[in-house]
Amino acid sequence: MHVHAGILIGGRSQRMGRPKALIEYDGATLIERTIATVRPVVDSIALLGTEIDYALPDSCKNIPRLPDAEANIGPLGALLSLLEHCEPDDAALLLACDMPFLSSELIIRLRDCGREQSMDWDAIVPLTSDATHNDRATSHPCCALYRRSGIPVMKQAIDAKNFSLMRALRQIRVIDLPVTAAEARWVTNWNTPADISE
Repeated sequence: MHVHAGILIGGRSQRMGRPKALIEYDGATLIERTIATVRPVVDSIALLGTEIDYALPDSCKNIPRLPDAEANIGPLGALLSLLEHCEPDDAALLLACDMPFLSSELIIRLRDCGREQSMDWDAIVPLTSDATHNDRATSHPCCALYRRSGIPVMKQAIDAKNFSLMRALRQIRVIDLPVTAAEARWVTNWNTPADISE
């Protein structure tokens, strides 16, 4: 099973007020950090987004771009495009570009879990627990592994104008990949200026 990573760059970043991919942290933009983290542990990388109104760093310009299967509907359209470019036995790794602490260890776990499981899964999704509410868990569908077997459900959702990726997850076969409280930082994303850590 080959793993093809797709990094989401087409969001409007309205709450942040500027393109999240270009935010600098520890000497590099978030998009450059994501690429550097993922590149050693996947088979290919593409940037996902139909149109962006900002210039990517020069280091990103040779990375292929995949337009969304349907524009302006959020991650679901980008994921469908990525899956349609995968071979039947391969997997798509969907990643947001705004996770500054993303770890290659998590990507390896997702990849290895996909290779070790039977073919009876459509997605493998990290699951973190809320430290203050132990009965509450959070899925992270924009840092997850997907297979082409989920395409029919995604197309049906788009046809029905149901563009929520979380809602689509409830209709496919999902394996939860537990992430400890100490590791939850790996899937922390920055949505507003207040989230940014210096």
